[in-house]
Amino acid sequence: MEVLVIKKIFLRSLFFFDLIFLDQTLKFFVVGNLSEGSPKIILIKNLLIVTYKKNVGIAFGLFSNLNKYVIVFFILFIIFLFIVFIFKINIKNCSKNSFILILAGAGSNLLDRLIRNFVVDYIELSFFPYIFNLADIYIVFGFSLMVYFFIFKSKKLQKTNRKRVKWY
Repeated sequence: MEVLVIKKIFLRSLFFFDLIFLDQTLKFFVVGNLSEGSPKIILIKNLLIVTYKKNVGIAFGLFSNLNKYVIVFFILFIIFLFIVFIFKINIKNCSKNSFILILAGAGSNLLDRLIRNFVVDYIELSFFPYIFNLADIYIVFGFSLMVYFFIFKSKKLQKTNRKRVKWY
């Protein structure tokens, strides 16, 4: 294996674990300093509030009546699909980073679910009806990057690959 490939794998792994560490650190702070229903911390008046909410559902509290093991299985299955997808297809760095964001968000929320039996949500925006966490932002941002890459960048990639692929 080339040194450059090992360096890329190391940097992507470091990025992945740093994202999880940051989200888990914020969750640790929230759990240690706030309780559900306690006063909230206003960071930006009429915009950004830190609060504490236990999320037993999937995203934004959806499917909260599902069994914990069904949710964990569902999340592990999605993580598995993304890992297979990353290693099986030839995708550019931007798209790989979007997968890392999605996997880090799913991994951090899965870690919460395994440790606490729920996910800690702590970000509240005055204009948005749901409370969420940094891992949710990773997932949404990563998915948005992936959609952007496949819609706008894949056409250029398809044109380049069409010249290389022999259809016989």
